[in-house]
Amino acid sequence: MPRSWAPRYLSLRTHLLILVVGMLLPVLTVAALLVVRVVDDNRAAVQSELIAAARAQAATIDRELSGTVQALTALAQSDHLSHAALTDFRAQASRILAGQPMWADVILSSPGGQQVIDTVAEREDPLPTGADSAAFANLIANRQPTIGNLREGRIIKQLGFPVHVPVIRNGQVIYVLSALITSAAFSDVLRRDARLSDEWVRGVVDADGIVVARSRDANRYVGQRGTPEFLARYAKNDEGVYRDVALDGTAVYGAFSRAPYSRWIGGVAVPASIVDAAFNQSIAALTAIGVVLLGLGGVAAFVISRRITGDISAVADAAQALPRGESLRLPASAMREVNQLCTALGRSKELLDARERERNDEDRAKDHFLAMLGHELRNPLASATTALELVRRRYAALATRELEVIDRQMAHMTRLVDDLLDVSRLRRHAIALKREVVDLREAIDRAVEMTAPLYSERRHTLELRLGAPMFVLGDVVRMAQVFANLLSNAAKYTQPGGRVTLSARVENDTIVIECRDNGIGIDSDLMPRVFDLFVQGEPDFNRHEGGLGLGLSLVRALVEQHGGSVEAHSEGAGRGSTFIIRLPSSRAAV
Repeated sequence: MPRSWAPRYLSLRTHLLILVVGMLLPVLTVAALLVVRVVDDNRAAVQSELIAAARAQAATIDRELSGTVQALTALAQSDHLSHAALTDFRAQASRILAGQPMWADVILSSPGGQQVIDTVAEREDPLPTGADSAAFANLIANRQPTIGNLREGRIIKQLGFPVHVPVIRNGQVIYVLSALITSAAFSDVLRRDARLSDEWVRGVVDADGIVVARSRDANRYVGQRGTPEFLARYAKNDEGVYRDVALDGTAVYGAFSRAPYSRWIGGVAVPASIVDAAFNQSIAALTAIGVVLLGLGGVAAFVISRRITGDISAVADAAQALPRGESLRLPASAMREVNQLCTALGRSKELLDARERERNDEDRAKDHFLAMLGHELRNPLASATTALELVRRRYAALATRELEVIDRQMAHMTRLVDDLLDVSRLRRHAIALKREVVDLREAIDRAVEMTAPLYSERRHTLELRLGAPMFVLGDVVRMAQVFANLLSNAAKYTQPGGRVTLSARVENDTIVIECRDNGIGIDSDLMPRVFDLFVQGEPDFNRHEGGLGLGLSLVRALVEQHGGSVEAHSEGAGRGSTFIIRLPSSRAAV
């Protein structure tokens, strides 16, 4: 079978905490969005700065290289070359070299690649040949300045690249004039940009994707090719901004721009941790603020809820004390609603007290009426009973059956009047019990004897389950009246031929008596009022004995006067009834 759904209730503190969280979450969400927006703006500003730096880097590359080309072109016009005065040209080239901080060497070569002059080499040293043949071939074919590949100089033994210009006389290339620029010198130029901090890495990549210069760790990375991702990226575009992993494995934000003249790539990169630091700091600050706010909200909710729940608990205790007739202890609360509730409870207390007084007055009037009615009815009944007895004695042979009917009905009326008087005395606490230690079985035997005619008439089976002697401190006559009322009630509300079981047992210092029948049972609506005065179930069509609903009320009153308790159980209509009496044993009573 599916489990029945039961509502789950949350405490006031939980509701207040949810309220605090619900109020703070939108604020924190908006704050987070603002922080993300600010961080995005900062990133956009960094990207703009990166691309601007990359463009400046490209401009620096072209400025230095074009300046070198212009200086070499001017030197190539020297008259010394026209007159083959190579010694004089060497001296002139050495003077030019001294004024060019970027240059490491000036070389004059034949169109075939044989060096003729090297300003760094000693005059008597043999000069190399065949270097940078591809650049020479391109230069002779196009007769335009050419930038050579990165290589280690044969004389200076440093990584660098040559810039070649043709020496043209009479329309023919008679020499190739070259200036060797070292990677270290080019890297020094990159580091001169004071706008960028030391965390920014500047680099130059030639047209073949080789790192020509680098502002940091030049010795380690110059001469290597860029990452495949970087090469693919700048092969498609002349400039761009990206996030990638540098050659040293560091995550970076970078930008590149292609120099228009040299077609080399100028690039800058900054570690991603530096760019993301503002974002991380903002998120950390927002998280800390959120935790603090939630903590403060939680503490405030706890303090406020503790005060509210304290007042509400006090009001709830007062509400529970209200039906018991106890004095109300209402809190002095600072909350208007709680004070209104306290005022309402106070008024309810006054109304209940007023109604209790009215009910007590009505009960006293009713008790007085019952006592007066019992006495007024008992006197004529006594006279009628006496007259009936005299008629029997004088006219014993006359109307015997009719006299028996009158006698039986007079006895029934007498019992009803006696019950009325007993109820009246019990409600006025006018019955004095003759207490003595007696065996409870004696009272049960008397009750069985008193109800035997009723059980015989209705053909009921009465089963007694009594154990060893069970002693109580009580009035044996009144206890017999209790059990007689229980047995009579069971007989009346059980169809003829039924079964009634009366059992008794001792549990610790308590004697438990159960009277169980298989009769018509007790309806759930009647169960709470079954021991009230003048309350009885629906009459059975086979019942010949009437009643006023006094029997069970007498049972409860007499049992409680003996210090015990009584309760009723039934599984519903047609399922029988069980009455359980608990009495203190003589050991507990003494």
